[in-house]
Amino acid sequence: MLKEIVHPAGAKIEVRKIQVGDATLSVSREIWGAEYQEQNALLLRAEHAPLFEDLCRREKVPVAFVGQIAGDGYRRPA
Repeated sequence: MLKEIVHPAGAKIEVRKIQVGDATLSVSREIWGAEYQEQNALLLRAEHAPLFEDLCRREKVPVAFVGQIAGDGYRRPA
């Protein structure tokens, strides 16, 4: 989902910030194994992150900020 939401601008993704459901698996293995599952992603301006994080905490919804739009057309690890 991340690659689609950042297209065509590109982004720097910090894959280690992606929350995994099984602590015994590496992030890449978890993502590879669960790629078929629907993922949720949201583009959010940096200045709105604290408000969104407060909302998620209030609603008891996990949230992770995993990257930034690069604007160079490439998707790559940060």
